[in-house]
Amino acid sequence: VLGGYLQYFLYPNLRNLYYLGWDEHLYRMFSSFLDPNFAGAFFTLYFILVFGLTIDYIKGNKKNYSLFLSLLSITTIVAILLTYSRSALIMLIVGSITLLFLKKQKKLIFMILGLAVIFFIFASKNFYIENLNLLRTASSKARLESASHAAVIIRDNPILGVGFNAYRYSQIRYGFIQGDKEKVSHSAAGTDNSFLFVLATTGVVGLLSYLFIWFNILKDEFKALAHNNDFQKTMASIKIASIVAIFVNAFFINSLFYPSIMLWMWVLVGLMENKN
Repeated sequence: VLGGYLQYFLYPNLRNLYYLGWDEHLYRMFSSFLDPNFAGAFFTLYFILVFGLTIDYIKGNKKNYSLFLSLLSITTIVAILLTYSRSALIMLIVGSITLLFLKKQKKLIFMILGLAVIFFIFASKNFYIENLNLLRTASSKARLESASHAAVIIRDNPILGVGFNAYRYSQIRYGFIQGDKEKVSHSAAGTDNSFLFVLATTGVVGLLSYLFIWFNILKDEFKALAHNNDFQKTMASIKIASIVAIFVNAFFINSLFYPSIMLWMWVLVGLMENKN
């Protein structure tokens, strides 16, 4: 988050790296990820953790901790908004509502929704800049095109897919990417929807197996909500909210297989599995 603020004010676009396949992302926070969508997704997961702990510390009257975490929550939520990522904004709303519902803080849900509306109103004055336009259609069309390419590959390889880490070569074979994009494109090795990505690379067998893993994880987390230990219940709420949020985000970008996000999610899962 700190790196994001430094980047936002000192390095406002990636125009000089355009030749290496990076988008410009003018006036958007992309931090060390060099992509505002993945930065926004990671920041949102971080916010869910910090915000969940903040609620607990405020209830426990731990003033020093709650003040520090509150400031951290505010700076993080501003960072998410400065990415101007619609997928991150949707993820933030869904994840926060899920967390507040599980923590029985339903009144705060209106605060999150109100913040989103206020941001949309204030951001609308910059909609004439394509990168900052929350109603932009270019990226939506690109995602639909990406999904249509995945659908063709899934249609021809429904059972076991084309093989993990082989998606780029399948796209080349189908003629979906050509020329310099075969080597330079950062998106050629995947599609913008994590579930279509799993289905295309590992087929129905792989998708069902993958979803079964997450089903068992969620089942354990909901069991943990019934425990008497308040901290364990808080962590279970944070993890359920994180999973719901990242699953929603994964319909727009391939966030479930982004290394930094995978590391974050599986460490969270490991904390619950290490029950002792």
